[in-house]
Amino acid sequence: MGRTVEDMALLLQVMAGPDELDPVASKVSAGDYLSDLESAKAPKIGLITSFFMEESDQETQQMTRAILDQLKSAGASVVDVTLPESFDTAFQDQLLIMGVEAAAFHKPMYEEQAADYQPKLREMLRQGLETDAVTYTRALERRLRFSADMRVLAEQADVLLTPSTPTAPLADLTNTGDTRFQGPWTSCGLPTITLPAGLAKSGLPMGVQLIASPFKEVRLLAIARWCEKIIDVQLAPPVGA
Repeated sequence: MGRTVEDMALLLQVMAGPDELDPVASKVSAGDYLSDLESAKAPKIGLITSFFMEESDQETQQMTRAILDQLKSAGASVVDVTLPESFDTAFQDQLLIMGVEAAAFHKPMYEEQAADYQPKLREMLRQGLETDAVTYTRALERRLRFSADMRVLAEQADVLLTPSTPTAPLADLTNTGDTRFQGPWTSCGLPTITLPAGLAKSGLPMGVQLIASPFKEVRLLAIARWCEKIIDVQLAPPVGA
């Protein structure tokens, strides 16, 4: 969405904060993201070793370790953190909840124009419409437990760090790729930002994502800016490759 962390701070400054037209939006006021952007010192980084590193291919693991080495050389401390048991069902629960809530919104249009929906979305809506209330409610209950557990985890460091995706981006433009590394943060409400970390052998960009506690975007952006200066990646994919 943005070329630099500063760009992202500017975007968030415009978008964040209460919305009178959205009854479910948070009532928490936006922070001053731009003025505090250069305030971070060498942070304490929590590396989530389970799942994210385990599910990444070798190239992604090597990239992540190389980025961590750079950050440690600049003064950051790195500690390993362990995911809670509630993480095990978080991604599937997020897909189920998303499907049901999307189906509730799209139901009138879907019933009249199902053929106009793309196959993947159409299947998600079909499953959402077929999910019973008990299954949906149980998923919501598990999400509450997961969110509470992840808030505790996030307090173990200034930010958490994982690869942004398990592999380099796909060349197939009909597929947006594997979302397993983003879904959990959407589910539990922790703010994240992805930083470019270099190019894969394929010439496509790779990244690491930083995660902070809820409503700690000021700290997250400041630390992201600190990391951005250390990593100093200039992405220039080979033209015509």
